[in-house]
Amino acid sequence: MRVSGIALLRIIICYGFLAMASEATARISGELMVGYDSYDSQADDVKSSTSSFYHKYSLIYDKRGSLGKYGTYGFGLGYEWAAINLSGSEIARISGNDVNRGNNSSITAGHLIYSVEYQYKSRSLPLNLSFFSRDINRMDFAGSADPLAFENGNALVPTGVTNEIFNTGTNIATGLTFAFGETSSNSLASRFPNLVQLPGILVDYREDYRSNLNSASPEHNSRRFLKAAMVKDSLWLIYRKDEQKDYLSRSGGGGGGTDFEEQTFRIGTVNSNDERIWLDLTNWIKFSADGVMLKRFEPQSSARSYSEYDINLFAVAQRPNWQTRIFNTYSRKITQALQVDEELKVPVYVNGTWGADTNWQVRFEQRDNRSSNPQGQLKDISSLASVRLETFRRSAFTLTPMLTVERVDSLNGNKIALEGRVDTASTRRFSDKLDIHASYDAKYMNEETAWSNEKQTTQTVTGTVFYRVSNRLVASADQQLTFNLGNTGTTVGSIVTTEKSTSAGSSIAARASGYSGDYLKSVTTGKVAWTQSARLRANAQVSIDLLDQKGYDLDTIMNFSGGLDYSLPQFNMSANTRYSKRTVGSSMSDEIAVTGFASYAPTPNTVNSVHGTFSRANDYGTIKSYTEIRQNFTYSKPSSVFQGKLFELKEQTLLLKSNDTVVYGSLYNELRQFSLQGKYFLTRNLYAAALARYSLLSPGNVSEWMGGASLGVQYRLLQGNIEYYQGKRTGNDNRLERRFSANLKKQF
Repeated sequence: MRVSGIALLRIIICYGFLAMASEATARISGELMVGYDSYDSQADDVKSSTSSFYHKYSLIYDKRGSLGKYGTYGFGLGYEWAAINLSGSEIARISGNDVNRGNNSSITAGHLIYSVEYQYKSRSLPLNLSFFSRDINRMDFAGSADPLAFENGNALVPTGVTNEIFNTGTNIATGLTFAFGETSSNSLASRFPNLVQLPGILVDYREDYRSNLNSASPEHNSRRFLKAAMVKDSLWLIYRKDEQKDYLSRSGGGGGGTDFEEQTFRIGTVNSNDERIWLDLTNWIKFSADGVMLKRFEPQSSARSYSEYDINLFAVAQRPNWQTRIFNTYSRKITQALQVDEELKVPVYVNGTWGADTNWQVRFEQRDNRSSNPQGQLKDISSLASVRLETFRRSAFTLTPMLTVERVDSLNGNKIALEGRVDTASTRRFSDKLDIHASYDAKYMNEETAWSNEKQTTQTVTGTVFYRVSNRLVASADQQLTFNLGNTGTTVGSIVTTEKSTSAGSSIAARASGYSGDYLKSVTTGKVAWTQSARLRANAQVSIDLLDQKGYDLDTIMNFSGGLDYSLPQFNMSANTRYSKRTVGSSMSDEIAVTGFASYAPTPNTVNSVHGTFSRANDYGTIKSYTEIRQNFTYSKPSSVFQGKLFELKEQTLLLKSNDTVVYGSLYNELRQFSLQGKYFLTRNLYAAALARYSLLSPGNVSEWMGGASLGVQYRLLQGNIEYYQGKRTGNDNRLERRFSANLKKQF
């Protein structure tokens, strides 16, 4: 075991703190873990067995104390060691003879555990200092899966034995923080009024070093981060340096990290936590500004090695009847590959009120993007202006007109887009039971390039009616009609006329792709919701989606759905049904999907639930169906002798069936399964458990069964258990499996 000079120096410093200590508390802690796993299997003419004996030991000395007015300290030192002994064999019948293949191996690992901490807070000066360095990485073994939930269709019980030690390498984290001075110039609020004229200083350093060369995923890298800041009043000067080195990548060892070095200088009204500070220019104008210079270097890539300069100037002006917000940004980026990117954004937002009935909003935005490299230049300049009014707010109906104009110029061409929209909605002055909303939206886009001149016009009319029949019954209807001519085939800019695709899990219930060109689209939706009480709720919905696209057949989608929810203190249930039908020309497809859930808990210790799903689809002649029924029962009895459960019983019945997909493992599309497990607590900390599972699989008329038992102990500082599982499959490969495991963990 090699100990670096830096680590040795840190340990010597810690002992120096210990010698100065006036108040201290110390303790010794440790851990012992030992375990054994074995797995045997037999399938057809092949037998295999694997076993693992693993153990781990650790011992740590920890001490914490106070140095009086000189601060507090903490120190820990220990060592951890682990080992795994693996043995395995395989007997295969080849040409009528038994051939034995054996394999034995061992794995050992150990590393130093240490922790150093020091904190100092001056009582007479605005000075804070803290330091830490630690490697408290703890090793662990690979665990095993839950045998009852193990459903991979090949193995019957968890196959893996403990064969790997995790976190065996070095993982050192070091940090230093130094803070001096006040960040506020208010001498009345300061504890040190005589020092408020001095600038505040902040230094924060972090270093992470990782070396784990013996892992299945080896790593050897370091990361250093430095942040130094100076503040006077609200003006901050900040320097950051972030450096990462991957030593495996340098040596060709296959490391996945990237070497880089990044330096940042920032000056302005942004603090060290990247929180923006606003300064009052007058009693109604405030502003914030900052400038950033960033340099990044990656040895592997000249395209990702660059210098970037950013300037930000933000301002907000607010009066009783209006407000203006300006967020100006300029960015220039130069890479080592001679790529130059520039971006200038000048957005202006103005909003206010006009009397008691009208709100207004105005938006101006100018954006200039330019790129150049040895191969050529790119330019993208856009201008946008938008105005929106919301008026007649105290009348029976509101009126909201909006107008937007946008122009985009580039080297490939230019685009002009116009959008006008009018919305109207009813208020409580019109009716308490009836809500009406209507809108008309018109978009026009003209795109000119060197090879084409395209135009597109999209008009959309929307109407919504919501009616409260009573306190228990509500109904609504929605109609949307879209008429489109032409296609520009672009989504550049804020005004976009391309119809977005619909995200849906079924190609029958919704269209999975977008559409453009000349088309007429109509979507009609009706909904009804009934609430008998807080316990009973029901709803129904119908929708008709019609698409008439030039050059394509008429596409119609109809959806009918309904739901029911009922709940009591001890019982609740829910059910949802959907039927979808899609017609494209003379082709027709339909789908029905039903889901349901019910739960009954007569006592706090008894819960029974059923969940079911059924779907059947005729996808243009291809029949697809899926069925899932899952029933669970749980019963537990509290102990009259000790606090906690005396025993617990769990039962599950499962049915999975599909005619086109695999539902279990990689072979079977039908599963019928019954499982039962129980747990009995002999004392509060000692338990015995057993489980069993039986499965019928198709195709092939295959049956599986698996059973097991375990005995365990659970204390705060002592845990251990012994487990045995056995499984058998008939009708396919006649597979037989056995697994035994025992482990003990003691802490002190």
